[in-house]
Amino acid sequence: MTEQNSTETQPLSEAEERALQAAEALAAADQPVTARSVRERAGVAMAVASAAATAWNEKVAAAEAVPDMPDDVLRRFAGVWAAAHEQAKGAFTEERDGLRAYVREVEAERDGLISDLEQEESRREQEVAAVEDQLEEARLVITDRERQLEEQRERYEEQVAAQQDELIETRTRAERAEAALTALQDALGPALAPLIAAAQKNTAEEPSAR
Repeated sequence: MTEQNSTETQPLSEAEERALQAAEALAAADQPVTARSVRERAGVAMAVASAAATAWNEKVAAAEAVPDMPDDVLRRFAGVWAAAHEQAKGAFTEERDGLRAYVREVEAERDGLISDLEQEESRREQEVAAVEDQLEEARLVITDRERQLEEQRERYEEQVAAQQDELIETRTRAERAEAALTALQDALGPALAPLIAAAQKNTAEEPSAR
């Protein structure tokens, strides 16, 4: 231990002093502290410049390093962290329960809408079935009425045909009777002429006798 302390307190050589001064100047000028830049600035050997640059960079790194957190601070931070964790957990639980309640509400609304839709579809199907039944009944009524009208038309046509046949037969008989009467008149004309003349004469003399 004594030998190490004596080594650490040994005075620096002139070259080492110039190298450290060069490293400080480079850092003050916001230039990188490297073995080459120290050697060029201080004019020392590369080994001396490399040692100076390494020592300087280690010193800066140690100064900039974040020290370990003290135990009392660590305990306080652990308490703060636990409180923050519990608060976040409570907020998460509250938000989760709220979202679950919202999901249940949405699902209930969805189920209600589905039920309403199914009821509406059932009602529409019943209405359509009722209309189809009415249409079928109307078609049956129309078909029966058409059948009745067709039968009635056929009866009328048969009656008209029968009347036409009867009229033709009547005309035929009348024509035959008229022809027979004409023939009879032609046959009896000469024999009836004196009788007709006498009858006409007697008819003319009756007013004179009165």
